[in-house]
Amino acid sequence: MAESRDVYRKTNDVNFEGMKLISDQGGVIDVSSLVMKVDLFEDIYSTFMTGTTTISDGVGLRSHLPIAGTESFELSFRTPGIGADIVNVSLNVVSISKREINRNGATETYELKMRSPFYLINESTRVEGSYYGKISDIVAWIMDFYFPDVPFYVQPTRGEHKFTIPNMKVSEVMDMLCRHAVSEEGDPNYVFYETLGGFVFRSIGEMCRQDPVKQYNNKLSSINDGTDKRVQDFLKIQEYQVESDFDIESGLSNGAIASQLVTHDLTTKTIRYSTFNYVNTFDDYTHINKERKFASSSRYGDVYNGVNIFMPKSTLNHGDLFDNNQEYEEFVQGGLSTRRMWLTDSLAVKVAGDSRLRVGSVAELSMPATEPKKGINDQNYQNKYSSGKYLITSIRHHLLNIGTKEYTNTIEMSRDSLPTAIPDSKKFENLDGEQDRILTND
Repeated sequence: MAESRDVYRKTNDVNFEGMKLISDQGGVIDVSSLVMKVDLFEDIYSTFMTGTTTISDGVGLRSHLPIAGTESFELSFRTPGIGADIVNVSLNVVSISKREINRNGATETYELKMRSPFYLINESTRVEGSYYGKISDIVAWIMDFYFPDVPFYVQPTRGEHKFTIPNMKVSEVMDMLCRHAVSEEGDPNYVFYETLGGFVFRSIGEMCRQDPVKQYNNKLSSINDGTDKRVQDFLKIQEYQVESDFDIESGLSNGAIASQLVTHDLTTKTIRYSTFNYVNTFDDYTHINKERKFASSSRYGDVYNGVNIFMPKSTLNHGDLFDNNQEYEEFVQGGLSTRRMWLTDSLAVKVAGDSRLRVGSVAELSMPATEPKKGINDQNYQNKYSSGKYLITSIRHHLLNIGTKEYTNTIEMSRDSLPTAIPDSKKFENLDGEQDRILTND
């Protein structure tokens, strides 16, 4: 009796179900034995998925297919033993690079750069016309018309709008609609992106309301759930790197901390000013964690002028039903701040591959405290500020097709808030040994 393939046998386990190159001219070749590795990349700040495939070619594939940029690469894979469905990916080959021919000329290796097939539609098609209604309805209509037969998720928006779109790419239209969209819950930070599961038009605020899909730990000893070591390895952080920490300088210069909006109404000849401050408007929006990045009593709570933003407007430009387009005070400053607060405080972690994982999900991290340990109870002491919930903003699916075959995820995750409040006042009075803990190794 054949042994089941749906068993997680080793760390970074993966099942490959098929790899093909398909030419527009009709050629189809199974390249499972030629592909060395595949990298797939999805990012909430990138409209389309990208990827690369490294091939070791000893059969003249490049000459006989031939590979000329009119091919599609199809891949099917899954992580076994976790109830994952097979993931089917199809990307267009757009260029070839890193060619290396061995000394005897018998083989060569090269890398194929790939892009989502919808990238070609985006570059060769333009959206034009007048659209009105809820922004989420406009997005759904454009997706159905220009990107048919692809799964997509659109989060409902509030308010009626009207847009006259003058010969723009789908990606450009979506960027514009993201900037104007406000969710029914009041979050003005929509993004549009593609994952292995389809397209998503969604606010970062809604993503933050999700429960964590994974709980990653820096130490195996932190994973005490009664499972065997292979399952524990599945949740272990194999490598991690701090990509960025707080950056007050950029926060002040890019409007994340404070801004002033100036609107000039060409119809009524009026000028309005609106100030914004991250500290004092924190509770108006949805965040990944419950606490601000600064104490409420910090020096930044009194900064209001900040970056100056000028927005001309024209009341009744589309009629009195569609002035939501120009309610800039509702979405410009909050959208700017809540997007840019995610550009700092980010980590990149390498973990065992999980074919179910998608960008826009929430993960929880347990990060170690870099300080002297005081006893046996300190073994798993966590950094209370670095640990907690993070939003997965990008995933690199790295699939190795040589040797024992491995699948890992390199995940970039960030957050706009902290799990533990920074105190409004702080004194080291030796009441709990905190000063001793920081300043000594005794």
